[in-house]
Amino acid sequence: MTRTAVATMLDAALDYARRGWPVFPCDSPGKTPKIKDWPNQATTDPATIRQWWTRWPHANIGIPTGERSGFFVLDVDPRHGGDDTLRDLEAQHGALPATVEAQTGGGGQHILFRCPGYPVKSGSGVLGPGLDIKGDGGYIVAPQSLHESGRHYVFEASSHPDDVAIAKAPAWLLDKLRPEATNGNGFTVGEKIKDGTRNDTLYRLARSEKARGLSPKASLAALRVMNAERCEPPLPDAEIEKIVSNAFKQPDRPEFTATGATETQSQPEDVVIIRLADVQPEPVTWLWPRRIPLGKLTVLDGDPGLGKSTLAFDVAARVSNGSAMPDGSPSLPGGAVILTLEDGLADTVVPRLKVAGADLEKIVALQGVKGVDGKLRVPTVEDLAALTCACKQVVARIVIIDPLMAYLPSQRNSWRDQDVRQALAPLTKMAEDLGVAVLVIRHLNKSGGSQSIYRGGGSIGIVGAARMALLVAKDPENEERRILAGIKTNLSRMPESLAFRVEAIDDTARIVWDGASSHTADALLAAPVSQEERSVLEEAADFLRSILKNGPVEVRTIQTTARQAGIADATLRRAKSFAGVTSKRDTFGEGGKWFWSLDAQKVSKVLIQNSEHLRGAMSILGDFEEV
Repeated sequence: MTRTAVATMLDAALDYARRGWPVFPCDSPGKTPKIKDWPNQATTDPATIRQWWTRWPHANIGIPTGERSGFFVLDVDPRHGGDDTLRDLEAQHGALPATVEAQTGGGGQHILFRCPGYPVKSGSGVLGPGLDIKGDGGYIVAPQSLHESGRHYVFEASSHPDDVAIAKAPAWLLDKLRPEATNGNGFTVGEKIKDGTRNDTLYRLARSEKARGLSPKASLAALRVMNAERCEPPLPDAEIEKIVSNAFKQPDRPEFTATGATETQSQPEDVVIIRLADVQPEPVTWLWPRRIPLGKLTVLDGDPGLGKSTLAFDVAARVSNGSAMPDGSPSLPGGAVILTLEDGLADTVVPRLKVAGADLEKIVALQGVKGVDGKLRVPTVEDLAALTCACKQVVARIVIIDPLMAYLPSQRNSWRDQDVRQALAPLTKMAEDLGVAVLVIRHLNKSGGSQSIYRGGGSIGIVGAARMALLVAKDPENEERRILAGIKTNLSRMPESLAFRVEAIDDTARIVWDGASSHTADALLAAPVSQEERSVLEEAADFLRSILKNGPVEVRTIQTTARQAGIADATLRRAKSFAGVTSKRDTFGEGGKWFWSLDAQKVSKVLIQNSEHLRGAMSILGDFEEV
């Protein structure tokens, strides 16, 4: 609440909600909840809060403690000796830090501390006479509420949340509240569980707990404590849940009994051994099947001006509004985070998203972060706290970084493999922890003729760190069309190429998808680099015109015949555009087949365009006149 008096209980409830503290109505005077299932029904939603306090305008305000609000409360009751107990504890361990405090209507104190990352249970007399803990499963009545004594709950004058942040509890207090860190069955764990041993150690602990009859819920609570106290750094909570789930799916084995577990832990701390029989296989999860995986890094390469950014915005729009992906596969609804330096938000990004049908409430742009000097600066891929905050704000499914090079830290050399891997590894870990897809956009380098995997700007380490790499390039058969093709995949078979056009709606670009394409990334980027190569292409072009002059032929037949004639597949694909060959699929789906054919109108156009490259153009023209 603000320092000035709040006019109504509704205003006060809304103010708490703006701080991120969920609220629910209670009797006034008193503290009995007016709604059922208040631990789950407490909310920060303004509409629900207005509905409650319109029905009960004088209702007191309850706030759940623990994980729901992010803080637990030391409740000091002087009527039962709480003041004396706290004084003795502070004399022994040191004074409590400055934090948010409130005076209760009964003359006691509510002292707020941040949740430590593991459960803090509610209980009476936990620390001694008159000292209660309000944690998970508990709640407090908030200031401005009316006590049965006729007095109001109020914040301490020097400890109002406008003036002081909720502090971290001192170590001595957390030690007294911490659940036991061992499971009592002989399974011992070192003081610290280092990075690289965390998953295996916690998995074995969960297996041991299962073997002695603990429930999954009890094991999860124990592992959360162990993770918070022993792991350096702690694993994400979602990872702990996954470990427990996997452990309880496995049958009991002797090595996970008390004796066996102790022997297992006798191995040196710097040796990590994982029995592959204990690894639970997991399927890859996709934002866009076979193109953009969740929890992974995807690279999108292409020359400037071909629609890479517009394509990325099209994907973000589909995620935000829940519509299907361009190939008809269902999307995974959620939010999007955009980092862009090449396009203005007001004149480019927002208009393009709007014409793509995006729900703009679910999309945020990360524009800046504060540096150590307190000044705003452009974020980088290493600003993981800011990226995580942005993702959680909209429950993001995708993060778009456009272009990647603009968001690498200045001390990182984009052409040095070690530098880019060090920059991208934590970003990839964040993607895995949050379950978001990270799509980074790059321009192509100028080295024509090489394989597509080597054509992206910067070090090869960038595409090496990515699990998927895609290309946007011009369609050699249609100047107005673009092709989205796969460059690399570590997760599935190569995706089918897709064609699209960039159209303008009131001067705003949007993507229009045109279905499947037979063009591959390598063929799209291939170009003649020598006279010898031009001769090879000319020979391949002659071959194509000869085999296609009587009508369309299925691609596999053409490839087989070409190989028999000593023409490589790559040469054949590159000669296709020189020969004026078009592609068409007879039907879609698994049984569909691709056919190549000659286009008479395109033939003459291609001849003119390629006359400088194919020295024998006049003789070739004679062949075309026979068609």
